Amino acid sequence: MATKNDNEVRVSSDLSEGEIKAIQKRRERVKTCLHELLDVHFDEDKVPNIVVLGSGGGLRAMIALLGTLVELKNQNILDAVMYLCGVSGSTWCMSMLYTDSKWSEKLSLEENLINILTVDSWDISKAIDYLEESSEDENYSLTDVWTCVVYKILHQFDEKELTDYKDASESGINPYPIYAAVDKEKLNEACAGASSPGTWFEFTPHEAGYTALGAFVSTENFGSKFENGKLMEKKKEKNICYMQGLWGSALGSMEENLKAIRDYIEWLLRRLLSSCETRTCSPCGYGHEGISNTTEFSQAALLLLELQPCAVSGRDPEEVFNKLLKILSGK
Repeated sequence: MATKNDNEVRVSSDLSEGEIKAIQKRRERVKTCLHELLDVHFDEDKVPNIVVLGSGGGLRAMIALLGTLVELKNQNILDAVMYLCGVSGSTWCMSMLYTDSKWSEKLSLEENLINILTVDSWDISKAIDYLEESSEDENYSLTDVWTCVVYKILHQFDEKELTDYKDASESGINPYPIYAAVDKEKLNEACAGASSPGTWFEFTPHEAGYTALGAFVSTENFGSKFENGKLMEKKKEKNICYMQGLWGSALGSMEENLKAIRDYIEWLLRRLLSSCETRTCSPCGYGHEGISNTTEFSQAALLLLELQPCAVSGRDPEEVFNKLLKILSGK
């Protein structure tokens, strides 16, 4: 059994103590379920690890995973699942399920969706307060901003921590959860053709770390400072709402994000041009002398929107400003 000091980085390919204990309890339920389904008897150490993997895809992935789990329950198969794993939208579903220590025994698609999506608790002042507080942290980033977007999507701001849901993971009643996030730097290396085994960073209620590299810290210490494998500065554990933003991995590939933004802008401009085709348009109204046709208007609009990717990527916007001034001055 893997043992470790919670104030140290655990370097090992073994499972954590918490996960081992949880799986031992879950194994009995899986064994019983498979026996009833297949009329097959498994020895204790031969029970298979059946895993449900939830994909990414935002709200659609969240609903799809929930629907899949409900159908598994209806077919009396859910108790055969040892692990429940997900990334992005699937983790949003998982984090909500594990607020209930016995969720797998009373799963309902309609009731869960109503509870999740129809109660709008979005509060802009709460989001602003969160961002102001987060900005004081040295690790403040776009992930904190994305967290507020997820808050808006899910209508919930879960201020509990992942470690609060150990009971729902350790009792054996539910599958053991593993939440995954994409490591941006490792993903970029992999996309460039380099060997990057640490692309996935995984979280459980007990530990967080790189499974491929075999390096873990206690989940309650995720975000704290370590030096030479020792805890040097304890930080407050991140709440579930932040983790939902992090697991969402929307910022994992900046190139893909910028491409999506550009594609959307081009689509909007095509619609604009089709409606202004026979008219003279400008930012100040039709017939303005500064910009005399739709081509110049579309160029100016594109340049204005290009400033946002510049800010996100850190690219110098001077060239964009110069082009914009040239168009506006009519030169």
